[in-house]
Amino acid sequence: MTSSAHLRVREFNDRRFCELLTEQGPLTRTALARAAGVSKPSALEVIDRLMAEGLVVETGLDDVVRRGPKAAMFGLSPTLGLATGVEVTGREISVRHRTFLGEPVGEDHRTALRDDVELDEQILAAVGQGAPRTRYRHWAVVVALLGAVDPVTGDVLFARDLPGWHEGIAAAVRRGVRADVSFDNEVNLRATAELRTGVATDVSDVLLLALGGGVGAALVLDGRERRGAHGAAGEIGFLPVAGDQGYQEVAGAWTLAHAVGAEHTTDFAWVHDLVAKEPEGGPGWAAVARALGDGLVGMVTVVDPQVVVLAGEVSRIAGEPLRQAVEAHLAGRLPWTAPEVRVSRLGNEAVLSGALLRAAERLRHLAFPGNGTQP
Repeated sequence: MTSSAHLRVREFNDRRFCELLTEQGPLTRTALARAAGVSKPSALEVIDRLMAEGLVVETGLDDVVRRGPKAAMFGLSPTLGLATGVEVTGREISVRHRTFLGEPVGEDHRTALRDDVELDEQILAAVGQGAPRTRYRHWAVVVALLGAVDPVTGDVLFARDLPGWHEGIAAAVRRGVRADVSFDNEVNLRATAELRTGVATDVSDVLLLALGGGVGAALVLDGRERRGAHGAAGEIGFLPVAGDQGYQEVAGAWTLAHAVGAEHTTDFAWVHDLVAKEPEGGPGWAAVARALGDGLVGMVTVVDPQVVVLAGEVSRIAGEPLRQAVEAHLAGRLPWTAPEVRVSRLGNEAVLSGALLRAAERLRHLAFPGNGTQP
């Protein structure tokens, strides 16, 4: 075996051991050897190497009752890395920290945006709060925002409804945090959360429709979140559906409220009223589904998803009546079996949860040997 091939095998084995310890927690050398499919001497060699590199530590003794001395347990170092999820809206910044092992670091905190402080300074201050950077070897930060991100460069192409946003903010945050920092559209991160922990864990082709004050979408095909060539996949607010009108004007909360003879307010009172007064299958819900109609049917026709996930504040409040109305509307418009419609159960935590999950994935890439090298 050549030296380069030997190095690839070693990196693959090292990474495999780290992945096993992530998935299963601390294990004995014997259990690691069995799980990785290698000999005990090989397992000992890998563990010793990972301990020398500071990736693995001895965590205690096996508590299984058996004859003879107890075996040592080995796990990932608690200081291996820190994952941070950040959500920036037009009103506030929310931050959540977790260690590589998923343990909370400090409390989740939300900070109201201020007009008298530069936005990058506010993001840096929020991210730094409760994050003891010097303790960790790696730090991955994912920032969710209302906008589009170039899938190749990671540059923020535009950010809507963020007071004080300008072209240099993303670069300033990356310099200031001094960590692995990436940005993504908040609807894409909703989809990440649904795929990992939400209502879409069992499917691979998903269209997520986020209904809030505005409207957005995220697309998952073959289990992969699709960004498009310019990071604009899912920017359906620009989709022309009624003459010069975009889908934002047709399916935003203001228009949905008008469809049932109400006015939209920031507390979504019209949705609460509709839930209280309108039975499932009633004309009000059918009117909302029709307002969503052409744009949603067009998207479903193009991508043919297994499941449509309804997310966002309107969907959270409306729940089952909206789900039934949308599913019935799709069934009446498609010549094939309509996709199942599901409502997100993650609520207001979806975006921040998705950002943290993505940060944890990035952290594994940074921390593990070989970054996915195959033997």
